[in-house]
Amino acid sequence: RVMMCETRRGYQGDWLNEKQVKKAVEALQKYVFEVEAKKKPQLIPDNPFIHLVVNFKKVQKSRSAPQRILLPHPINDSNQIEVCLFTKDTKMKVKELLKVKGVDIVTKIIPISKLRTHYHTYERKRELASTYDVYLADKRIVQALYGKLGKSFIMKRGFPYLVNLSKNNLKKEFINVISSTHYRQNSSKTITIRVGRLSMSCDSVVENTIATMKRIVQKVPQGWSNIQVLHIKTTHSVALPIFNSLTLKATKLPNFMQ
Repeated sequence: RVMMCETRRGYQGDWLNEKQVKKAVEALQKYVFEVEAKKKPQLIPDNPFIHLVVNFKKVQKSRSAPQRILLPHPINDSNQIEVCLFTKDTKMKVKELLKVKGVDIVTKIIPISKLRTHYHTYERKRELASTYDVYLADKRIVQALYGKLGKSFIMKRGFPYLVNLSKNNLKKEFINVISSTHYRQNSSKTITIRVGRLSMSCDSVVENTIATMKRIVQKVPQGWSNIQVLHIKTTHSVALPIFNSLTLKATKLPNFMQ
């Protein structure tokens, strides 16, 4: 029987128990490979993301811009992904800027004006959402982009990661954005954040999870005292608890996974 993330009276920790989180990640990887893939193989994408689900005790204030957390182990390889960049300026101007700054990882540049004329239908937006691996956006157009992309795009791919095109070291800015995980804080008690991929080593996912939580508790009011429950999961798997503030006993895996 796997015992996980014991909470103690007066616990004020700024980190998760590494050994306990590792047990959860190992169980999740085993579950997806041995159980879920056999049951519904058509629903398991290649190398799916592993998500950290954070439940707060209090509703958090909404933030329009996605929040960035730099991970010790990137979940995207800039050499193996296709990147789409939404911009305020013309394609020619941005293309020249990227060339001068040595940024060579952008596959497609789409000015926001082109979204209005070329991607205004539901079908075209759905097609766009399925074409590239990572979507980035000039931070200057964050508000206008919500309406132009539409609900169907954002529901499928999330809001594009923001990049500051005025950075002196623009190549480093792009690498940092792609190497980071991102989340958007809605007016709710829950956020979901990518912390790894199924193919990554267990230790890498564990380190990413701990690094992510350290950053989150720095950002939210009351820090760890505002964290209710933490789970890890893939899109189609069960959610495994790794922290529960309401119990003084160890949090256990579901019986069928022990």
